[in-house]
Amino acid sequence: MYPKAIIITVLILLIAQAPVYARPGTVGNLVEKNAPDPDLPDCDLGAEMIDFEIVKQIDSQTVRVKIIGKVKNLGKKDFIADKNLASARLYESSTTPDNLFSMVVEKEILSIPVGEFFTFEYERNWEISDLDKFGGQPCYRLEVKYSPAILQDDNPNNDDSKAKNNVRERTTKQLRRIWAVFSKNAH
Repeated sequence: MYPKAIIITVLILLIAQAPVYARPGTVGNLVEKNAPDPDLPDCDLGAEMIDFEIVKQIDSQTVRVKIIGKVKNLGKKDFIADKNLASARLYESSTTPDNLFSMVVEKEILSIPVGEFFTFEYERNWEISDLDKFGGQPCYRLEVKYSPAILQDDNPNNDDSKAKNNVRERTTKQLRRIWAVFSKNAH
């Protein structure tokens, strides 16, 4: 039929003209420096951490504890929202068997640049006997909350694309460890 050389030449020409598809931020197999990771969601605030810090000892059975919440922008866009559209909330559990949570702190979120975070604090007195009342149940919950209106404000810089990381809970386990170290150092 056709000589081999003509078929090979036609194939080479077709391959040379075919479009090349690559992930954004990549050139061939090389990733461009400073290019946003295409696998990151556009906007993603995450409830990153709840931490405990003993502020001072009140008496042998009571300490003043600072509870610290941390919310971080894990996405690839700066988060920007109008008033009353987004907030971080810290909830404290009751020590009753129903384990109901009550909000103790709310902080409005207006903007967080990519990779940045903010923290907020709540202080209270803890008695060592209170730690046993929680058992293994969470005693604090940090939530990133959005108003339903946030999806209707025509602002793509505040539409959370990953709701799975909007909640973090903490048990008293860490507080027990901190208390033990604090008590040992206090004597």
